[in-house]
Amino acid sequence: MAYMGRPGATAPLTTADIPDNSITGAKIVAGTIEASDVAADMATQAELDTVSTVASAALPKAGGAMTGAITTNSTFDGVDVAACNTTASAALPKAGGTMTGTTTLQDSHLKILTNSADADDSNVWFQKSRHATDGSHTIVQDNDDLGSIIWDGSDGDSFESAAKIIGRIDGSPSAGSDMPGSLEFQTSGEGSASPTTRMVINSSGKVGIGTTAPDDLLHIKSTQGISRIESTTADASTQLILETNTTSAEATASVIRAYNGASEIGRIAFKRGADAADGEIDFYTANDSLSHAMHIDQNGNVGIGTEAPTFPFHVKGAGTICRVESTNTFSGVNFKSTTTDHNFGYSLGLLYATGVHGVTPYGGNITTMYISDSHVMGTSTSLREAKANIGVVPINTDIVYDTEILSFNYRLTDDERNYTDEVDEFLSVGAIAEDVELLDPNFVYYDKDGNLKGIKYERYVPYLVKAIQELSAKVTALENA
Repeated sequence: MAYMGRPGATAPLTTADIPDNSITGAKIVAGTIEASDVAADMATQAELDTVSTVASAALPKAGGAMTGAITTNSTFDGVDVAACNTTASAALPKAGGTMTGTTTLQDSHLKILTNSADADDSNVWFQKSRHATDGSHTIVQDNDDLGSIIWDGSDGDSFESAAKIIGRIDGSPSAGSDMPGSLEFQTSGEGSASPTTRMVINSSGKVGIGTTAPDDLLHIKSTQGISRIESTTADASTQLILETNTTSAEATASVIRAYNGASEIGRIAFKRGADAADGEIDFYTANDSLSHAMHIDQNGNVGIGTEAPTFPFHVKGAGTICRVESTNTFSGVNFKSTTTDHNFGYSLGLLYATGVHGVTPYGGNITTMYISDSHVMGTSTSLREAKANIGVVPINTDIVYDTEILSFNYRLTDDERNYTDEVDEFLSVGAIAEDVELLDPNFVYYDKDGNLKGIKYERYVPYLVKAIQELSAKVTALENA
């Protein structure tokens, strides 16, 4: 039998042994203290409410207040309580024991310290069984709360809740190793003392912010702006990194989707190219249903209406596919190609508000061809101010008489400008560039590589005028003969 008393005690304590309701120099002997070991009036006169310790700790009675710090190896007035057992709902069990009831730590800090030469840590466990008897087990159910940490603050009259973390069953547990769980984080908003769920981590590892039922690994839901990335470092960029491990060529790696309700209204898809380090981007828009709008390939070629652009800017579509509009008096598209030997460039556009459209050589200010608002095509007015070294020179008009004019149908080309076996349905009239080149190379033009490309029909105009003048002179001479 174990007794509580001074060292060497052989009988239970009595009221006479504790005249001031305090115990000094007492020792709790290893074992269990039975009710018969304590005098009948001890509970009322001693009660152990304020037992002092050399560690500035206090050992309260069951449900009492504990102040200071109590560790596993604490001693009370030099007495080791590491192996102490209690039979009541006491506040302090022996090391590794079970604490029942409600204990308040008044003006204190709770510190869990582990001294261990291994990887083990300290633990705070919340355990729940649906059995009403202590130590007995009945399986828990979906949505059962297993434990909570609650933060309260005083409003001047009482304590009100400001924040809460709940551990909860999230699924259907079964016997064995099957206990699906979730964590729910709650805070009270301004003007409220009722914590509201702000974030959950469910049993699948999905995180929901603003929703308790996340559909994806990170699901954010809000009635206002829901995401902001900000850097406070000067000249530092903010980044949103989408990383994947796509091994198949042309496979989609990452996607950004936009929804209006349940309808997808836009998408940006990042695709792997032929090699792992190559990347392409596809843009989709919706007109009742989602469709491809633009593609940027691994070479930077932009395709609109095609997912396989063969030029830096490749537009493919039916009907009118391009319009350039300006609020100024001139609206146009400038084309310029700079090579080692040549500069080719033309600006197409609206020259005047009257509706005259023209083609102007790059670097010049003279329109070489125009289409009027009445759909009449012609050459420029060839202003005198645009010319120098004006003089009368003899012109050989044989080119006019020697050029053979033929009828033909143009062959159509594919996307890479290769001629196909298909032909245009309209019959055309003109000359053959190879034949004209043999007559006079000045009447044909070449590409930057020197390959023959076509006929400069506009050069025929002054020769035709001269030929007509010569014929007119001959007719006049014949009439006057």
